[in-house]
Amino acid sequence: MTRRSRVGAGLAVVVLALAAVSAVAPLSGAQSAGSGAVSVTIGDVAVSPANPTTGTQVLITPSINNSGSASGSARVNEVTLRGDGLLATEDSLGRLGAGDSIEVPLSHTFAEPGDHQLSVHVRGLNPDGSVFYVQRSVYVTVDDRTSDVGVSARTTATNGSTDIQATITQYGTIPIKSGELQVVSEGRIVERAPVANVSESDSANVTFDGASIPSGELVIRGEYTLDDEHSTHTTNTTLTYQPQRSADVALTGVEASGGGTTYTISGDAANLGSADAASVRVNAVGDGLSANGGYFVGKIETSEFATFDMTVQADSAVDEIPITVNYSADGQRYSDVVTVDVSGASSGSATPRAPGQQQNRAPSPSNGASGGGLPLFKIGGAVAVIAIVVVVVRRWRNP
Repeated sequence: MTRRSRVGAGLAVVVLALAAVSAVAPLSGAQSAGSGAVSVTIGDVAVSPANPTTGTQVLITPSINNSGSASGSARVNEVTLRGDGLLATEDSLGRLGAGDSIEVPLSHTFAEPGDHQLSVHVRGLNPDGSVFYVQRSVYVTVDDRTSDVGVSARTTATNGSTDIQATITQYGTIPIKSGELQVVSEGRIVERAPVANVSESDSANVTFDGASIPSGELVIRGEYTLDDEHSTHTTNTTLTYQPQRSADVALTGVEASGGGTTYTISGDAANLGSADAASVRVNAVGDGLSANGGYFVGKIETSEFATFDMTVQADSAVDEIPITVNYSADGQRYSDVVTVDVSGASSGSATPRAPGQQQNRAPSPSNGASGGGLPLFKIGGAVAVIAIVVVVVRRWRNP
């Protein structure tokens, strides 16, 4: 072989070697472009939700950008998401003009919690027709799917009425798809309201009108289904409910007299509420008792009181008499029962057996009117007698 032939053969080997490097580079590098410069890049990659959990769909959305200095539009043929194999793909996405961008959502559901290393791959054609291939790594942390639902309740007072505010909260990661909050009294549902779409670390509030809810021990129950589930879950809490009345009439200073089968009960009806009480009537109830319709007090303004005096006939001697107090306020009717101990009625004292402020009560001006005039008469008489004596003495000393 001549020297020229050896030189020619050496150049051929170099050319082949360069060709081989050019063919391998696109597969091993982050990006490549045939015979022209790469103008397409992968920008930010968004992950939604920010804290994904197992069993739920996760959107991984890369932004594909064409450089503003590109000589023309680039064609995006394929965008893929890879981890342990191919996870998601989108193709035939069209062209990107110089300076344009496109967001491509890729969805995947993770079965296992933990840190996942993924990568986004983009293939297409540069403005000059050369093939490009770019990729970018993405790291996603997936939490295990959990549910921790809590129910709470409290009473609220507004404009003299009492309501119940109930709250259901998902402290875990699984959204509450649908359900309802219930108010249960003595095993019976008395109020209910729907709830839906309560996401992780979020709450839903419901306000129940207290006018239709009985007082006492209540169960506030949440019945619900979780996202992607069909079974019903239940969470409870308890609440002692004592509604605030717009008017609250109490009997105070109660006295009883008489005996045998006839009793006289008197006292004050005091309005302790925040609204005027109308049509106030005090009456005796129970078998063998009669008060001829009771004592009609009428209207009692807030923070005021009115007296009552009622005669009760009994079929036989009794130790206590149930007294009803009926009245209305803000369109609502109320009825309370106070049991009065009349076992000591002959001594002129009585003890209410229901809540009410007991106080000493001065005799009514109408009671013992003649007795009240007599002391004044005696005192006046005494003064008159003294005056007469003084006149007689003065005349005896000065004849």
